[in-house]
Amino acid sequence: MQMIDRVGDVLRGGGGRRLALMLALNINHPDVSEFINVKLNREELTNANVSIVLPTGYGADELIRDVKAGNDIAPMHRGTPTGGPGMDAAELWETIVHNAWTSGEPGVLNGALANEQSNIFYHKPLVCTNPCGEIWLEEYGSCCLGALVLSRFVNESGDTDWDALDRVVRIAVRFLDNVLTVNDYPLTEISENSREVRRLGLGVMGLHTYLLKKGLKYSSKSGRNEVDNLFQFIKNTAYDESTTLAAEKGSFPAYSPQLLDSGFAKTLKRGIRSKIRTHGLRNAALLTVAPTGTTGMVHGVTTGIEPVMSARYLRRYNTEEGQDSAVVEDWHSIAYPDHIEDASNMHPEAHFKMQEVVQMHVDNAVSKTINLPKDFPKEELSDLWLKYLPVIKGSTFYRWGSRDNEPIQPLGPAEVAEEVADDLAPFDPSCPDGSCEV
Repeated sequence: MQMIDRVGDVLRGGGGRRLALMLALNINHPDVSEFINVKLNREELTNANVSIVLPTGYGADELIRDVKAGNDIAPMHRGTPTGGPGMDAAELWETIVHNAWTSGEPGVLNGALANEQSNIFYHKPLVCTNPCGEIWLEEYGSCCLGALVLSRFVNESGDTDWDALDRVVRIAVRFLDNVLTVNDYPLTEISENSREVRRLGLGVMGLHTYLLKKGLKYSSKSGRNEVDNLFQFIKNTAYDESTTLAAEKGSFPAYSPQLLDSGFAKTLKRGIRSKIRTHGLRNAALLTVAPTGTTGMVHGVTTGIEPVMSARYLRRYNTEEGQDSAVVEDWHSIAYPDHIEDASNMHPEAHFKMQEVVQMHVDNAVSKTINLPKDFPKEELSDLWLKYLPVIKGSTFYRWGSRDNEPIQPLGPAEVAEEVADDLAPFDPSCPDGSCEV
C-alpha cells in the first residue's frame, strides 16, 4: 500500500488534481491492527483514504455480537483461517472508533451488506469501493457517474415537478449507458468487465437545497419522509428505463433471472420486477450518491446528500502561489433563515438517519461524511456507529478541528468579524462561492 501510495506523488490529473486511492483491509485480516493505526502518522498514505471492510461471512451483525460479548475475531487471509491468535473484538473496535474520532480514518465498508444487496451476486463478488465510497465494485470495475441537480425540480410554489424528474432520469440513464459504449478504457480487463455488467452511477447533488426550497428541515422526520419518496421515485424510474433499454438493445451480458433474488431487486415495485422478468435489465446497477464536491459548488447547491456545511465559514484553497482563504456566508442562510440547519451543529444521528433512508433506494452505495462536534464523546460515537452499521454500506467521520488547515472552518459571528477585513468584497448571493466565473 505504501508503494502504491507513492505513485500518487508523481501522477497528477488534468489541472493538477491529485490521485485518489481507496486502500482497505478486511477486519479479520491478521495485519488489521497495524493497518488501522497507519494514518495516525500524517505523512503516511497521503494520497489514499483507508477503510476497514466487513467481509461476507463476518458482517456487521457478527462484529456487534463479538464486540458486546467480548469475543475474539479469528484471523483470516483470503478466506482461510491463519491459525494465529484471535483479536479482541472490543479492543479492536475501540481503536477503530478512537482513530476515526482523532483523524477521520479509518472508515468502515460493509462488504457483507453490499454483496447481499448486489444484483450480480451470482456472477462476481464485490471487493471494495472507489476512493469516495459511492460505488462497490467487482474486480476491474469502473465508475460511470452523473448527477441530478435536485433543487431544479422544485417549482416556485415549493412542489416537486415529478414529470420533469421522470423525463430527466430517463434521459440520464440512456446517456450514461451510451457513455459505457463509446468510452475508451485504460485496460482490456476494465473494458471487458464494464461492458459485461454495464454498471451505472446516476447520483444527485443539492439534496439539502431541495429540502430547504420545500420548507423542510434536514434533520426532521418530515424531511426524511420526503427524501424517502424522492429516492424511491428515482429508483423505480431508473430501473423502468433500464428495462426499456434492455428490450431495445439487450440486457447486460452477465444478466440472469437470478438478479431478481438480490436484496436490492426485492425493493423494486412489483410492476418493474415483472418487466425485468420479461425483458431483462440493461445495467447491473444504476444509482449512487457521489460527493459532488466541486460540481455542487459550480451549480451553487449543496453537495451530494450533505447538509449545508456552515452558515458562515472560512474556505481555504490552493493557488499557484500557495494557499489562500476567503470568508463565505452561505447563501442558504440568507434565503432560508427559518429552517436552515448546518453540519457544524447538527447531531450526528441526523446524518446517520438520512444516509439510512437514502441507502434503501441506492443499489451502489452512498458517499456520506458524518460530521462530529469537536467535543463529541467517543463512547456515544461507538454506540451510534454500531447501531447504524448494519443498514449502511459505508461510513466515515470528520470531527471539526481534528486536523490542521481544514478546507472549511465554521465561523460564529464574532469569528467572522475577526476574520473579515475591511476590504472584503460585499457578499453576492448570485455567486455564493466565487465559482461563477468558471
